[in-house]
Amino acid sequence: MLKQVAVVHVSTGGYEGILAGWSCRVTRAADKLVTANLTQKFCFVAHSQPVTTVCSVGANLVSGSSDEQLKVYDTVLLREAGTLTGHDGTINDISFYKDTHFVSCADDATLRIWALEECEILKAMPGHSGPVTGVAVHPSGRLALSTGHDRTLRTWDLMKGKSVHVLKRKAGTTFVRWSPSGDSFAVADLYGGVAVFSTQTGKEVCRFKFEGRITAMQFVGEKAIAIAGHQPTVRIFCTSTGACTGMIQAHAERVRDMAVVQPFDDLSLVVTVDSTGNVKMWEVPEGCLVGRAEDADGDGSDAAVMDESSVLATAHVESRLTCVTATRADLVFPTVLPDTEDTAAPGKKRRRAAQDTKAPKHSSDANGSDDGNGGSASDGDGDGIGDGSSGEVESKRPTSRKSARPKQRTAAAAQPKRADTNKQRGGKSVGKPKKQRKAP
Repeated sequence: MLKQVAVVHVSTGGYEGILAGWSCRVTRAADKLVTANLTQKFCFVAHSQPVTTVCSVGANLVSGSSDEQLKVYDTVLLREAGTLTGHDGTINDISFYKDTHFVSCADDATLRIWALEECEILKAMPGHSGPVTGVAVHPSGRLALSTGHDRTLRTWDLMKGKSVHVLKRKAGTTFVRWSPSGDSFAVADLYGGVAVFSTQTGKEVCRFKFEGRITAMQFVGEKAIAIAGHQPTVRIFCTSTGACTGMIQAHAERVRDMAVVQPFDDLSLVVTVDSTGNVKMWEVPEGCLVGRAEDADGDGSDAAVMDESSVLATAHVESRLTCVTATRADLVFPTVLPDTEDTAAPGKKRRRAAQDTKAPKHSSDANGSDDGNGGSASDGDGDGIGDGSSGEVESKRPTSRKSARPKQRTAAAAQPKRADTNKQRGGKSVGKPKKQRKAP
């Protein structure tokens, strides 16, 4: 096994309206020893009030605040891409669909669908009767779940932009999260109760209790959930048995928020923050991701314990941190660029076939589409978030300027040719007639 290297972006929000970010280089050696180091990239005041939620995918970072604004940033180019307004209340949660859309929820009892690249709202979705505390978009982009203080769990059809199912709860719910595959989801209430449901049947699979109020909940793979709350320990539970399989003794004070990221397909890292400005990264052992029958009571007596000696990387920022997000830099949505030159042998250039290099006179088909499928960017096939009638927004493959532009005639070529006045007619030169002088 060769050495593996991945880059992870970690971003945090603070009570002072500060956003701070780090680039983390994660290395796994041939003996599976994992090392990581956090290098700070930015730290600035982004909001006028506390940052309440952050969410990232690839180089895109979106932050929400009590100032009722959403801000979009490019963490690679280190620039602000846009400011989004529309919510009338504190923004509580954000959930991405790939790197094209995201959904936000707030105290104004609404959810809103946004287009990331255009930085514009696509749909406002009212339905809750109180503040919406959590939102999660299904990996397919067709559905979303939301929780709120009105003691309901709502299912949303993102294609139509409306609520399609309401599940009454006994207590107000704070968090909802999908598993990576979308085959199950978990709901947390105000008093530490967590319930896991099957997506296919809609029935409850298991239930367990976390002591204290929950401040963060994230899936770690398909079979485990990491939960943080008003205590310094993060606990990992099995989603099928409810057993506690791992404990991270993360901080001296309560864990304010937590994020989970996978730099490699078989490696999960947990990032935790506290209100004193400390950021810590932990490796989750494989044994924590599978429930243990002997610990079915969930008391954690046989759970793997990770203390300060198990931390991979640490960082500190002068801010009272409130939220954190982490994402892999080389995400699964690469930009496909056209070939710019041939891969021929040195000194020789391979000649392409004429049909490969010759551009058509008209790049669009009979339907007016510029792509080869004869459809628009939103093809309405029912896949992905839409504006009520369209499907997933897909990025078009860029083409070279020469091939994308139809051949145009020059101004000289477009004008009709004038007859040559010096052309010979019948052996005589025909030119402009001379002006006759008048006789005196």
